[in-house]
Amino acid sequence: MKPSLPQNDTDPTKRKSSLERNQGEYEFDHDFLAPMAMLKDVPSNENFSTKYIAERTVESAELPINLLAVKTRSLWDPLDELQDYEDYFPVLPRPNVIKTYQTDDSFCEQRLCGVNPLVLRRIQEMPPGFAFTISELQERFGNSIDLVEKLANGNLYVADYRALAFVKGGNYERGKKYLPTPIAFFCWRSSGFSDRGQLVPIAIQINPDFSQTQKKAELQTDKMYIW
Repeated sequence: MKPSLPQNDTDPTKRKSSLERNQGEYEFDHDFLAPMAMLKDVPSNENFSTKYIAERTVESAELPINLLAVKTRSLWDPLDELQDYEDYFPVLPRPNVIKTYQTDDSFCEQRLCGVNPLVLRRIQEMPPGFAFTISELQERFGNSIDLVEKLANGNLYVADYRALAFVKGGNYERGKKYLPTPIAFFCWRSSGFSDRGQLVPIAIQINPDFSQTQKKAELQTDKMYIW
């Protein structure tokens, strides 16, 4: 069947009948979690397939064994390094992303299709509080990418997490928890074919501050990372 917009449907009567029939299978409850409308029952055609349920059942059976192995290991090796996340799969198969999650490509992919891609913003001037001017950043980054030109053309992007500065870290059984509020810079580098290209990491300032005193302190510590 060739798809079409409602106003262009060759058989509007059939379309209307099908729509009314399908709408009848979706009954909403407006009181369960007001003001959100919640579906009372999932239509049978929307339920998980038997194959999917069988696969999840098999995998779920291994979860208790995997969890026990992880807890046993953590008795003498607490979770304090990135490697420890990989060790969370002594029984279950490791996710494929474990092979690439520390690469630049994976890091940039998360900015585009991760948990919060909307934080990424295009900039045409350096944001206040960053440790370097665009010229200073260019000097430290090198000449592989013309950052001054990219900034002028709107091909520099920033992920600014300073709005989270109000969050106060709690305490873990082995110490204090912290939430950094970084500014991360990225550049869109065209591949030369139509709109194809890739996002490239440029620099990250871990805990930006507007004061010059903090700026100097950042330059003397390991809180600035430039690719």
